[in-house]
Amino acid sequence: MLETKDVIPSGSVPWAVSLVLTALLLLLVGIPLVFSVWRHVVYREQARLARLIEKKPLELKAGPVLLKGRVETEDGASAIVLEIDQVGREWQNKNNWSHEWKEKHRTVDVRPFKLRLPSGEVVQVIADDRVRIVDSLETASYKDSYRKRRAAIDNKETVWISGELSHEGQTGGKTGAYRAGPANWILRSPRTSRMEIASGSLNAQFEYWSRFYRLASLILMGLGTLFATVIVGPFLALTLFGQTEMTPILRTSTYTTTNKGKTYHHYVIHGQLGEKGRLAQVSDEVDPYLYNLATDKTVTKVPFVYVPTATWIHEVGTRPHLSLWRLIVGLFAGIMTFGFFWGLRKTAMPWYEQVQVTERGNGRLSSRVWHAQEPGKPGLYAERPDPKSDPSVQ
Repeated sequence: MLETKDVIPSGSVPWAVSLVLTALLLLLVGIPLVFSVWRHVVYREQARLARLIEKKPLELKAGPVLLKGRVETEDGASAIVLEIDQVGREWQNKNNWSHEWKEKHRTVDVRPFKLRLPSGEVVQVIADDRVRIVDSLETASYKDSYRKRRAAIDNKETVWISGELSHEGQTGGKTGAYRAGPANWILRSPRTSRMEIASGSLNAQFEYWSRFYRLASLILMGLGTLFATVIVGPFLALTLFGQTEMTPILRTSTYTTTNKGKTYHHYVIHGQLGEKGRLAQVSDEVDPYLYNLATDKTVTKVPFVYVPTATWIHEVGTRPHLSLWRLIVGLFAGIMTFGFFWGLRKTAMPWYEQVQVTERGNGRLSSRVWHAQEPGKPGLYAERPDPKSDPSVQ
């Protein structure tokens, strides 16, 4: 005897498995979406704060701060110099060349310096070698498959600095970079993060990432809506709002499909809901065993689960199930969306946020040797002339 719990649509997975896989499919799109919205809000607020400070600098007080001022070193030399050694490789595929420059080693020369604020106040800056420099990364030298990249914070350069500010008195010793007077404002790296020094405008990087995550959020919202509607929408609607009704079988039917020369037979039962279902016509594909029982009139009723306010959303059985085609398409689309988002984010990441600075592009190694990477333009390069071919470059 056929039991109602055995009635499920053909080509579907069990209810419990469908529930778990639906949650997984939603997470594949939901995690990037939540992350994008969160980061957009964070960067938008940071950009707003930077604009506010630029118009009206905040009063100095101990704690985390964001300061703008002019760099002053005792001997006029650069305050911070970062040098990155990169090794390149190139390869050819169907007459098209590609190349990659990858970081192999880096050195950071950090010296204490003063930051003169627009108000005239002076803050002593003591950075460490973990400092993050937000500046153009230029090519200092190049030979064959090796090049040296350089970024520097120079004397008299206007910068933004984020760090931990404290007010400290002199404890003795000569007046110098670390002890400039009887009571000094000292800016150091935060205990739980890195000091960041940005050349020029700080808005460039904040506004870039705010735009990036805003666009990503809108695209992911659209994909999420499409995903939830087409792929898992019917299953979710039936799970949340579905009602089950034993439905008289009106008739049966079959049809065939062909794929890659192979013919497939499909078996369908048709029924009609009662008054609660507004007497709506329902149908679904079942396995040959149930189809034969219905054709022979051995089985005259089968359960259908449906949404009362949208009877076109229905399915044979007492519980909803995720069809195999929706599962396959959903997994493919979800994994592609998840991977594409994080891959695009990595590609868009500026050099100063990369753990290992890597640059890839089309053409031979020599084609983009002198290109610079500029803040606020992740993935975009500013052209620089070859010093040997351009007499105006000293």
